[in-house]
Amino acid sequence: MKVRRVTTDGVRGLADRAYDFTHRRSTAAAAVVVVTGPSGSGKTSLLDAIAAAKEDIAPWGVRHSWSKVVRAGASAAKIRLEWEIDDDDRRRLGFDEGVVTSESIFSPTTPPGHGYDPRLQSLLARYDHDPAHGKVEYFFAERTLAAEAIGLSVLDPSIQKRVRLDRDIRKYGALHKYLLELHLGLHERSGEPSGQERFAATFAKVCPARRVLGLQRMGDRTELAFDGGADGAIPLARLPHGEQQAALFAGTFEMLGLNRSLVLVDGPELHQTAAAAATFARAVAGLGVDNQVVFATGASAIGEAFDEGVTIDLGAGR
Repeated sequence: MKVRRVTTDGVRGLADRAYDFTHRRSTAAAAVVVVTGPSGSGKTSLLDAIAAAKEDIAPWGVRHSWSKVVRAGASAAKIRLEWEIDDDDRRRLGFDEGVVTSESIFSPTTPPGHGYDPRLQSLLARYDHDPAHGKVEYFFAERTLAAEAIGLSVLDPSIQKRVRLDRDIRKYGALHKYLLELHLGLHERSGEPSGQERFAATFAKVCPARRVLGLQRMGDRTELAFDGGADGAIPLARLPHGEQQAALFAGTFEMLGLNRSLVLVDGPELHQTAAAAATFARAVAGLGVDNQVVFATGASAIGEAFDEGVTIDLGAGR
């Protein structure tokens, strides 16, 4: 699934306008959308609006309170999304057209989840870790693999889905457990390389300078180890923060099976040098199959890195 257009009215942090996510030379949704602009221009708010509308249509967790969506001084907010449905889901759910529109109204008097196409609700309600099934994922700006993220180590999709679209640091807490189990052969997929091989290949795309060694005993613990060159093997927790971000993205894409999905990324330049940020963003956009990745970034080089992507500058005309 992909988004072709977002239109907001009365939404906190955003102007009342339409945001076009389609290719410049066609009406199809772009695979990469880069939302740029200065601090306070609404980059994160646009990602939040997409997540809030999705959860109003078919919630995985707790629906966003209307008071957190509506702009101060406004009586209501409206978020209109044009969804592009791929051929497999069109056939499965009986859509005649490839584009379906949803209109989410947030107000103290509008009941949540009201008036949507039930086929769209069915599509957006589904959540599992099967790579054949599209999802919506939100990499929020405060993401980390630090120890404080260990709050939710349960890998059960019925638990995981509750936090996937929240700015909840616990959503990354399961990655440590998942990566250990992956390298123990507990998450194999029929007809695919081993979990260890899959993670190594995915990690190499976003961090080609560092090699995954696999599980090693370090002190009194078994750790996922990486090649530290002259320093020998080093554990995940000792990687530089930028390389931990690479492991976070690679692990999340593998754990959730992010193909045919809408992926929201706030601050892809987090812990990256200015020179490396665009390269890292291109690598993230290349993960998985047939995804739409929407970046919100203050790094202008990232918008310039995608010749076939769409760049929306929220600072233009301010």
